[in-house]
Amino acid sequence: MSDAMRALFYHVMDHRVQEYLPAGYDHFCGGLLGELESAFEDTLTAAQQPLWKQWHAAQTDYALLYEQALFQAAFSLARELP
Repeated sequence: MSDAMRALFYHVMDHRVQEYLPAGYDHFCGGLLGELESAFEDTLTAAQQPLWKQWHAAQTDYALLYEQALFQAAFSLARELP
């Protein structure tokens, strides 16, 4: 992704995506996800926690990569429209 595309991606993520999420639902789901993650972490042993942190970081990295790919695909599709 070029620097210009990356800047546009982050602008869209910061300022436009919220317009397309159902009102209140994103906040509710985000809060619930945080609570469930905390509860899950509390069940892990000390030996399991580093592996969880690695998995979580990898999952977060992949989610961002996937979002960027979706953005690029949508942008490409929009350019093809008449």
